[in-house]
Amino acid sequence: MISFDFLYFRPKSVHEALQIYQDLSHEGLQAVFYNGGTEIISRARAGEVQPDAVIDMKGIADCQGYRDEAEWITIGAAVTLSNITDEINCFPLMQRIAKEIATRNARNKISIAGNVLSSLNYREALLPFLLTDSVAVVAGPAGIKEENTAALFANGSRLEPGKLLVQFKTEKERAGANYFFKKKTKQSAVNYPIATLCAMKREGKITAGFSGICTFPFKDAKIDRILNDHALTISARAEEAIAHLPEKMVNDFHASAGYRHFVLEQLLIEMLEHFEEVS
Repeated sequence: MISFDFLYFRPKSVHEALQIYQDLSHEGLQAVFYNGGTEIISRARAGEVQPDAVIDMKGIADCQGYRDEAEWITIGAAVTLSNITDEINCFPLMQRIAKEIATRNARNKISIAGNVLSSLNYREALLPFLLTDSVAVVAGPAGIKEENTAALFANGSRLEPGKLLVQFKTEKERAGANYFFKKKTKQSAVNYPIATLCAMKREGKITAGFSGICTFPFKDAKIDRILNDHALTISARAEEAIAHLPEKMVNDFHASAGYRHFVLEQLLIEMLEHFEEVS
């Protein structure tokens, strides 16, 4: 049960949603955009957030559904993880990662935007978009823009208040590339990751994405160069990649930094061996 009152809006267009947000802000009210709503509801029940207004995006056509076109896949920000696993067969890595996030009942409610913009560290649904250099369609006071996903969310960056994530657009050829995915958790398979590693190989080059290791999901050009340096042994590439993480490894109740180091090293070796075998 949520123990406070709030205003509720269900706009029918991106423009209307932004206008509502701006009007509420001018009145000094805190508004949040609502897609699946699982995190907002759980945090509100716990007393961690108390917005004055909720703007529900599920009535906006641009934020719903997906389009499988000749060259591009477009996924609306309000599409749920269950929609991904059940329907979007042309993006296998995204399907695989979505299946590993939460339970089926939770995935029925969690949207792509809800996971990607979560306050949690993990945000695993972002990884396939990073690896494929997908485009994020973002709306704000200056209009609707297409931005490179990796640049938009670099080093844990988040959307500025008042901006709205509308869609992701991914080149179909990249979405179908050969991939590797492994997730290690503390106990059950459905849990927050100690380490998630996914990678794709295109035109002979590996690009890798990580979650659970640092306080944000990431890919890193320097790490990719190391992973593709065949002058080094596989073990050396794995160890050198870990030495170039963007920040210190997370050390928490799920796992120590030392254990994460061990797990990630094994995952990197397994990934590199996988691509050696299939090349």
